[in-house]
Amino acid sequence: DWDFGDGTRSSEAGSVRKTYTQGGDYKITLSVDDQKKSACSVRSFSNNIHVNQSPSAEAGDDVMEQCVASADEPVTVSFNAEKSLDANDDLLVYTWDFGDGATAQGIQLTHTYQKPGNYEVKLIVDDQTKSDCNSAVDFIQVRIAVEPKADAGEAAITCVGSNVEFDGSGSYAHTKGTLSAMWDFGDGESAEGLKATHAYQKSGRYAAV
Repeated sequence: DWDFGDGTRSSEAGSVRKTYTQGGDYKITLSVDDQKKSACSVRSFSNNIHVNQSPSAEAGDDVMEQCVASADEPVTVSFNAEKSLDANDDLLVYTWDFGDGATAQGIQLTHTYQKPGNYEVKLIVDDQTKSDCNSAVDFIQVRIAVEPKADAGEAAITCVGSNVEFDGSGSYAHTKGTLSAMWDFGDGESAEGLKATHAYQKSGRYAAV
């Protein structure tokens, strides 16, 4: 008679197989009976087994976006794996691969990227049991982009009702792609495009953005 320590039993002779659905420490007891019904007919032997349950790795939001003013500006990103769990309460080791060739260990840490780009960050959580289910992995994306440069041109003096030419063609983006532009003329009116024309109907000072 096998008592597997989790409320289940088996009467199979010889070797038996048992699948545990939850991690934990279990006391296994095997009792054998020669059916002679004597005082020494039954003997039992017990042993303990540790069933490991894989930890869960949680590296944070799937995508972390950062912006820098220039391509030469380093950016420091914070990482936190405190939502990672281990059902067996094993002592976890947290290993980060930041996607730029650098690695580090720790549950909460920061890393400085030297240039913009898209980086795949990998977190490995290890419960140190050296079992086949001792680790878990999570991936997140870190996207560091350079802010586009906005150039609205020079200040202008005009007359009421006269058209003012707005030219933002001095604006540019550090990455490939087409710039989209929106003008706010400061009087409640707006227009799309790098270049626009607008006539003010009242005198005053306006901040066109």
